[in-house]
Amino acid sequence: MDLRFSQRSLEQKVGIVLIGALAVLTAIIAVAVWLRGDTWILVIGSAASALIFGALFWAYSKGRNEAPLILVALLAILPGAFLDELTPAAVVASYVAPAIGLIFLRAPWITFIGLLSISGLLIRSGQLFAPENTTMLLNSVVVIGALAVARQVLDDTNRRALNAAEEARQAQLQADEANRSTQHANDQLLQQTDQQQRLIDLLNDLEVPAISIRNGVLLVPLLGNLDTRRAARLMESVLAAVHSRRARLLIFDIAGMSIADTASIQALHRTIGAIQLLGCDVQISGIRAEVAQTLVHAQISMPNVRFVRHLSDVIDTLLPDTESAAL
Repeated sequence: MDLRFSQRSLEQKVGIVLIGALAVLTAIIAVAVWLRGDTWILVIGSAASALIFGALFWAYSKGRNEAPLILVALLAILPGAFLDELTPAAVVASYVAPAIGLIFLRAPWITFIGLLSISGLLIRSGQLFAPENTTMLLNSVVVIGALAVARQVLDDTNRRALNAAEEARQAQLQADEANRSTQHANDQLLQQTDQQQRLIDLLNDLEVPAISIRNGVLLVPLLGNLDTRRAARLMESVLAAVHSRRARLLIFDIAGMSIADTASIQALHRTIGAIQLLGCDVQISGIRAEVAQTLVHAQISMPNVRFVRHLSDVIDTLLPDTESAAL
């Protein structure tokens, strides 16, 4: 659309300059004819032509698009109206209309205007069917045809340029839409990643929960296998809970541990050591016979840790009878 608008704007500017130049030229010719003392018919005709061209200039400058068509039609009629001799200058004058039509008209109309202009000149001179004018007619047809072909080539070039501009615009729109789709997909991916991270954090919290059973006392039940990843998570979450809640006592309930091998007990031992460095006491409940054997075989000593058989034994010492019964 921008290219088409630019083309029309250029045509309008050229048309205004051209029509204005013709108006000035015909006005000069009218004054020259009057000063030379030619016939009143020629003087009036020249003055009328100047007035008409001036009116067309004013109309076209105001946006009246029919002004160039009227101009070309007048230029096609003028040779036959004022020139009664078939001279080379008169033939050249008959080319003015199709030449100016090259700016404003399409190829078929240029051909029509050119043939109309040369036919009017031949009829005015009375030599329409004279055999000696055959060469002149062929030359006129060649010139008019060349002007029409030039306009057709220009139209085809403009059409291809407009199509290329439209294709580029469509490609840009598609690229913008693809960018928006990509951005939307990225936003959705970020949202899914954030949701997954929140789920992972929730699972980690559920995996190693730190339950407050009274002020300053935390209970951490251990379920399943305490592998390397869970051991690292256990130390991180338990130390954070002890620090943030200012715990004085932390109870590990290991009755739910499915595997109590040396690696698991050593990971638990390191965690207990880190907790004690924070000034928090540690008790372990739910210890089984195989766990005790693992401690002995691995020669792991926990002198500052109290071991109890059941979790209820620890809770009985910490809570009143009513609260213990409720648990």
